Amino acid sequence: MNPCVICGKMLKKKDSVMTIDYVCSSDCKSSRRDLMPKKMSVTSWRYWVEKGMTETEAKKHVSKIQSERSPRRIEYWEKKGFSVFEAKQKVFEHQQAAGLKNLEKYSKEERQERTPFSANYWVKKGYTSEEAKELLSKNADGSSLNFYVSKYGSIHGNRLYTEMCEHRKKEYTLDGFKRKYGDSEGKRLWSKKYKNRHNSKKACEFFEKLSNEIGTYYKIYTASNNNGEYGVLNTENNEYYFYDFVVPELKLCVEYHGDYWHCNPKKYKALYEHRQAGVKAKDIWEKDKRKANTIMKERGFAIIVVWESDYPQEKINVIMEKINEFEKSKN
Repeated sequence: MNPCVICGKMLKKKDSVMTIDYVCSSDCKSSRRDLMPKKMSVTSWRYWVEKGMTETEAKKHVSKIQSERSPRRIEYWEKKGFSVFEAKQKVFEHQQAAGLKNLEKYSKEERQERTPFSANYWVKKGYTSEEAKELLSKNADGSSLNFYVSKYGSIHGNRLYTEMCEHRKKEYTLDGFKRKYGDSEGKRLWSKKYKNRHNSKKACEFFEKLSNEIGTYYKIYTASNNNGEYGVLNTENNEYYFYDFVVPELKLCVEYHGDYWHCNPKKYKALYEHRQAGVKAKDIWEKDKRKANTIMKERGFAIIVVWESDYPQEKINVIMEKINEFEKSKN
């Protein structure tokens, strides 16, 4: 017989609710655990700070550990010996399987209540509908520089943001999709996402004709070729923009706007409520204006906007006239 280490009650070893210490009940077990020294997890950045790392180094190291432990991350599969391509495929398969499992297990309402990207999730936590919508709006842009800086700090955040922009610039092209999914599947998925949509299909056809008119003498940046879209950072508001068609040597940028998605002023009034975007037409125009001003101010490029309802060949003629004027001014 030995006394309980918490209350002193005498008990036999076989009656103890803990293996190492003599503890008589679940209440005493909880008290005993509270008194025991806490073990800090290796996934806590404070653990590594105590080992001599700086806070920034510790957080980066913890992020690496977590990546290698999660089957949702490429690093997890690379550590198991898979190639980068195979690892990406494994991540895709894992996420697809998880999605199908959730479809079978939960109703639509239950799935919405389980994701922080749904208003129902926050309503269930006690927020009002308006508060939930405001919260979603505030956290919606997880790809902005401000988001990265607020999450990772100025130096690390700026570096990660630049890496993300460069990654998108390369991977969101046709070649990027082929690298990720293979030639056949990559072409199918890229076409489904970009080329075969009504507006995008027209844009691709337009830029293909324009590229043929310009020829191969100049380097062209667009989503459908190896160079990808041209990106520019607005140094005033830290917004990063990608442009549809850019020829740097000619200081020329061409943007293709769908009549509906960009609310063609000839068809829509300023206060028109765009249901898909959730904003008014004037807000879309203001955003497009900021984007146009960025490449003009930061790079000194001329920008030409082509609307979906414009006659393509007329616009191509206007652009070619601009190019000819530029070439004459150089000579």
